[in-house]
Order: sequence, then C-alpha cells, then structure tokens
Amino acid sequence: MITVICLADFDLPTRSASGFIIRNLMPRAGQVQLYSLLDRRRLFSAVVRQADLVLGVGHGDPDAFTGHKEEPLLKVGRYDQGEAKGKVIKLLSCEVGAELGPDLVENGVASFQGYVDDYLWVMDADMISTPWADKLAAPVLMP
Repeated sequence: MITVICLADFDLPTRSASGFIIRNLMPRAGQVQLYSLLDRRRLFSAVVRQADLVLGVGHGDPDAFTGHKEEPLLKVGRYDQGEAKGKVIKLLSCEVGAELGPDLVENGVASFQGYVDDYLWVMDADMISTPWADKLAAPVLMP
C-alpha cells in the first residue's frame, strides 16, 4: 500500500498535529511524506496519483484542504479525478467534510474521513518542539 502523508507545520496548530503523526504513524506507514515546504500542490499532485492512502494535516475550509502556508492541495472543482479515484483519504483539518469530502466521494474516493466543523484542541505552546509529550493535546491527537 502506498501512503502519502501531508504535514503542514508552519504554525502552532499544524506543528502540534504534525508532531503526533511524525512520532506515532510515520515510522509505520509513511512511504511518501510531504512535510513543511514540500507540502505544496505541485508535489502533492505528482505523488498522490500512485497513492492508496492519503493522510493529511493542515488547515481547511468547507471546500478545500491546504498544505504549507495554506496553499490548497485539494479544492472542490480544482483537482483531477486521478487524484481521488480509489483512494482512502483522512484529513485532520477544519470543515473539509462539509463540501470537499462529499465532492471527493462523488469523484471516486473509496473512503473519506474529515470534519464538518472546526477541529480544535488545547495545546501547550511551550511543548511545540515535542508535541507528542503535550499532555493537553495528547487526548485529542494520539492515534
């Protein structure tokens, strides 16, 4: 199974959530990682076509999931069907389940999991270099 993991890390929330993925999931599942500056539309489009599973951490709107510095990676009406068809997609991002998720399903995604509301948690800014040790964020972000 080819897994693409998209990890924005340019602000406190994305760095916190990405830290949990890096520590707990990437050693087991990450074959292709778009981390930080690499988490951009052009690279995403190039690698996602071969993926079976897409796991993403970033910001979102009802119609879009974003990567580095909120650059849209997936946006309703602005992706190729080959980027969706047959894939399992899970996005840790606000509101992407409202419009983007149903659109991806209509375009052939095998499975989609995303949130229809804001995805919020409490975090300790002093723990940003080791977010997996953040006792405030752990109950929400531990896989």
